[in-house]
Amino acid sequence: MSVECLDLADYLLIAEQITGNKVEVLARLPRLHMAEHALSAPNAGIGEVAYYTRFEDKAAAMAFQLIKGHPIMDGNKRVAYVCLLKFVRLNGYEWARPETDGVERDETVAIIKGVAEGTVSQEELGEWIRGCLVETGDDNEG
Repeated sequence: MSVECLDLADYLLIAEQITGNKVEVLARLPRLHMAEHALSAPNAGIGEVAYYTRFEDKAAAMAFQLIKGHPIMDGNKRVAYVCLLKFVRLNGYEWARPETDGVERDETVAIIKGVAEGTVSQEELGEWIRGCLVETGDDNEG
């Protein structure tokens, strides 16, 4: 199952909104190749054999690598989370974790921080994402 991936332009626009740094500045960062690698991770494989078969694992691979790869100076966790939400919508899913008195927000922050700190694995992130998804069937939204 191939999915629609975000591209570097999407990433840079999201990073600009999150960090306040201009796209022109972000585009010259030396570790930007880490973002490109992470954005293509959902469709990784050998030949016709996909490395990640479940959608949530594809999403987790992208988000995990964006967080751990640290492509920009600051805001990597926030940018990765927004990229995750956009990736989910782009591929016909909704994020079904509405905030209720901050509880869901706290859980989200803990998971994303856990990835950055090394206490949440890519597999654990994928399982958490699985519980956050609702399929809409509209894979043309962007």
